Amino acid sequence: MLVACSSYREISINKKYKPDNTDYKNPYYAIIHEPEQKNKPKENTFSYTRIKYLIIKCEDKNLDLILEQSYEKIIDNNYHSAEILLKDASTLWNNGAAENNLAVIYEITGEKNLAFKMYTKALLLAPENEKFKINFLNFINRNDPDI
Repeated sequence: MLVACSSYREISINKKYKPDNTDYKNPYYAIIHEPEQKNKPKENTFSYTRIKYLIIKCEDKNLDLILEQSYEKIIDNNYHSAEILLKDASTLWNNGAAENNLAVIYEITGEKNLAFKMYTKALLLAPENEKFKINFLNFINRNDPDI
């Protein structure tokens, strides 16, 4: 069954960043902002924000429940519990939502090979999903090509 997912909202992970002008009217995606330090040549360091999209709602009531529960686990930094929920969802729905969210968890926890595998699977299941593409391309741009 294919299910479309759209819209987003911004969240804070590890109290790193949360924008003030958040629109919560249609919360289908969550955006994780992670400050990252970079060096500019001949200048001081500065930080910028990396963005990852988490799906938190689709058009399937049962999947929505799992995505919401895993979302709560993620914002509580309980990545292992969220991973278990999403792995189960991944076996039941083939829309890329669980795979994308698993990839985000794996990227946050430093499991780059698993993150790459899940981002790729999410894109194969839903190649038209722009948020999946953004997550994947941001991941590729920040990581070693030998993953």
